[in-house]
Amino acid sequence: MDDVKGKAPFDDAVQSRVKAIADELRSKATVEDDGVDFPLAKRGTDAQPFGMLMASQIERRSFLKGASAVAAMGVVGVSASALQSVPAEAQAADSLTFTPIEGSDADEIIVPEGYEWNSIIQWGQSLVSTTPNLTDAQIRDGFLATAAAAENMNNQFGYNCDAAEFFPLPGFDADGATSGIICVNHEYMNYNLLFEFGEEPDPANTRDRRNYDSRVEYFRANPEAARFARANVGITVAEIERVDGAWQLVLDSQFNRRITLDTPINLSGPAAGSDFVQTQGSSRGITVLGTYNNCAGGNTPWGTYLSAEENFDQIFGGFAALEERLGDSTDPVDIKTLDFHRRIVPRSGDSSLGLEATWNRFDSNRVPNEAFRYGWIVELDPYDPTPRPKKRTALGRFKHECATTIVATGGQVAVYLGDDARFEYLYKFVTAGTFNAANRAANMDLLDEGTLYVARFNDDGTGEWIAMDYDSQPALRSATVEGTDVPQFANQAEVLINVRRAADIMGATPMDRPEDVQANPVTGKVYMACTNNTRRTSETRLSSRQGREVDDIADIPNPRTNNSFGHIVEITEDGDDNAATTFAWEIFMLAGDPNSEEGRFLTQLNDIDEAPLGTNDTYFAGWTDASVLPAIGSPDNLGFDNQGNMWIVTDGRQPTGNNDGTFVVPTEGPTRGFLRQFMSSVNDSEVCGAEFTPDNETLFLNIQHPGDSGVIGAPASNFPNGGDSEPRPTLIGIWKTDGGVVGS
Repeated sequence: MDDVKGKAPFDDAVQSRVKAIADELRSKATVEDDGVDFPLAKRGTDAQPFGMLMASQIERRSFLKGASAVAAMGVVGVSASALQSVPAEAQAADSLTFTPIEGSDADEIIVPEGYEWNSIIQWGQSLVSTTPNLTDAQIRDGFLATAAAAENMNNQFGYNCDAAEFFPLPGFDADGATSGIICVNHEYMNYNLLFEFGEEPDPANTRDRRNYDSRVEYFRANPEAARFARANVGITVAEIERVDGAWQLVLDSQFNRRITLDTPINLSGPAAGSDFVQTQGSSRGITVLGTYNNCAGGNTPWGTYLSAEENFDQIFGGFAALEERLGDSTDPVDIKTLDFHRRIVPRSGDSSLGLEATWNRFDSNRVPNEAFRYGWIVELDPYDPTPRPKKRTALGRFKHECATTIVATGGQVAVYLGDDARFEYLYKFVTAGTFNAANRAANMDLLDEGTLYVARFNDDGTGEWIAMDYDSQPALRSATVEGTDVPQFANQAEVLINVRRAADIMGATPMDRPEDVQANPVTGKVYMACTNNTRRTSETRLSSRQGREVDDIADIPNPRTNNSFGHIVEITEDGDDNAATTFAWEIFMLAGDPNSEEGRFLTQLNDIDEAPLGTNDTYFAGWTDASVLPAIGSPDNLGFDNQGNMWIVTDGRQPTGNNDGTFVVPTEGPTRGFLRQFMSSVNDSEVCGAEFTPDNETLFLNIQHPGDSGVIGAPASNFPNGGDSEPRPTLIGIWKTDGGVVGS
């Protein structure tokens, strides 16, 4: 964005200061000395050190006007006195007026003074009056292994809620002030809080009890428990209404329904009908049963819900047996089947869920193609329960974290997609057709045709979107499966099924777990949360990761070794057009504790006296006062309010040992980078969602896996009902006690 109309530019003094800083960075950056920045000798002939990179970015930003110009000054650490020299009309006001909270490790929801929260829907709460709510007594006495529990769960709010998307009523263009539909994903289950497998907690890893054998044995002996488990995941669609400030479920609404691992869903787009999605249960390859590991999501301009299938590989076992059976085959289909699996590998033996005990389709050796029917974006109409949901294969198959849409300059719809795994990629899909605001029905299959791109981040702060298109990319047409002369792909369907491999071939940039990707509704800029990657190293190290070799060394877009706390990347599409094929990028935040004695608080990304950056080095979009910043780790979901402030929820270890929480930061103006904590969550939980009502008077959050280091009867949290109750994943709402916009 090279110009902001109606805003005053920098004055000459500030322009001169910006140029002086850029010149200084450039001169330092070329020094081949371990004590200066990222020495060129260590980065290769095609790379640039941070100083050179930031010098270019600073000069580019120095031409900005108004609010964007002030943000640029924040990046280079311009003083408060310099800020005062900018005309008042050029300074974007900070709309955040709440009193920030302190981080906490207490087992309670903490919100700012003047705010309230409530539980809107919690795990086991019934959507219909004919089904009772799940009780704590039932959880403790083994009821969850019965046929009645499985049947009930098809009408109850599922487990481990993640995405939350609000759709106003009576229609998608209403204001939604008092009524709407909420769509919520249910990602996975904490078996230790559901079933008595006889597993002993692992003291070194209490969150991840992986005694797979006992799970398979348990489900063989208790097949209804497996059916209950399948009903716990998927999606909930529910009507909610606002009463006296708080939102609550509308029981028996015509909109209320569950989509589970047993729900028929259609495959649509280029991969539908492919030989590789055909199974004994679906010989035409156009229908699949269920959706699993639904993580973040999104909505479309025409008012539909997009649900992202993420770690679906967990549900499939038997890959070692499949490799043994097909490993010596010379049949091209067998060779490609194994290769398609190796970039998203099923479990070698038993799956982590154990559901293959009662259904062969979760055994990759017995039904090799079943896993290819997962890992897609699911679209459903929250306003109409009649049509089946659809898996939109044009958007590619990988570990989707999100699906964020924005209408591009020419009317096409861009969908941003993160692949949530270490050293995986950022994608964007651009529709072939254009959004029809006057005819909702005309948009219903818009996501079946278009171009899927993958991102390459260059060291100079530029980037390209590379088309994952079989017809236009010679490299995809000529590629062969490693060690064979078998063509890697025969058509676009195979590119989309094995799109990770296609992205490898096209030279995409491996990122540090690219999770949620959101577009700022005010500026159009795009932000990607890279949650963490502890595998980043300071020296070149080739490692085998998900079916290919990757260099683990920290690089310019992922600058920290042992990146425990993650970072956020800001992307500006060329021409401010979200359908563009080139972009500019910069680091917006290096998360962590800005006041840590073990790291450096950077106010500009050339503030480096050794390379690469360390785990505890932090950067907050150029904000210069560390004393007012909270510690933050593992940014996961992102959201934006109507003022363009970014809301961040976290999932992972926090730098100072506090619980996960919710944070907010301006992305433009004089307080760009001034992060504040808004909410603290309960023990062992992650916070998901960050969804607002259209009027911004309610913030919806999902509290996922509370108390998950405990067991039935002895959980580590009693959220949300307190006392000695069992923990329940829960959708909550937060609002101002006296009304008004959240955060202001």
